[in-house]
Amino acid sequence: YVAAGAEDGVILSIDGRGVVTLHYPEQLGEEQAGRLTQEGSVALNYAYELDDAPAFERFFFATSSAPFSISTVVSAASQLAKEPEVREGELPLPAGVEQTSMLLSKEVP
Repeated sequence: YVAAGAEDGVILSIDGRGVVTLHYPEQLGEEQAGRLTQEGSVALNYAYELDDAPAFERFFFATSSAPFSISTVVSAASQLAKEPEVREGELPLPAGVEQTSMLLSKEVP
């Protein structure tokens, strides 16, 4: 990730089965979003391997300059995962929490 001045962040994904996976912080047991390193591009300590979930994997990076709850982002992702616009819709996040996303298509052309 690149923090771009944001202080706190959560990285998660939604797959083609509607499964939400938390990538950063590594454990849902932590209540608050993770503190972000400000120096350039930061690689997480582990790699994510795509599984056999069909169609797509969509990654989200939620950030803020103020602390926010991981469960808020996970709940928003779980809600979006059930919607037809899961591939292009935004997470319903509170004011002050920004988001970017990246869609990986697994479909054969």
